[in-house]
Amino acid sequence: MNRAKGAIVDSSVGIQEITKWTEDMDERFLSAMIDESRIGNKVYRSWTTHAYHNMVHHLHQSGFGGVSKNNLKNRPKVLKERWCNVLTYFLH
Repeated sequence: MNRAKGAIVDSSVGIQEITKWTEDMDERFLSAMIDESRIGNKVYRSWTTHAYHNMVHHLHQSGFGGVSKNNLKNRPKVLKERWCNVLTYFLH
């Protein structure tokens, strides 16, 4: 399991940590998103604060302790991009 973190130095901001996601992390995150959606913690296409708390907790229990709420807020952008690439591949 690769839970490596890297650091990028940006002189205007300081040090920014980067979490390297694995397929297992994505699977567990997607599962947590589905669970939170089913119990109604997604309102008007946005996740509630409670949903983010539950998803972070779920990932921490799964052994991914370095994941934060900000990581979860940004990850769907990457997942959507990958999904679009898959659809484009199969539709052409």
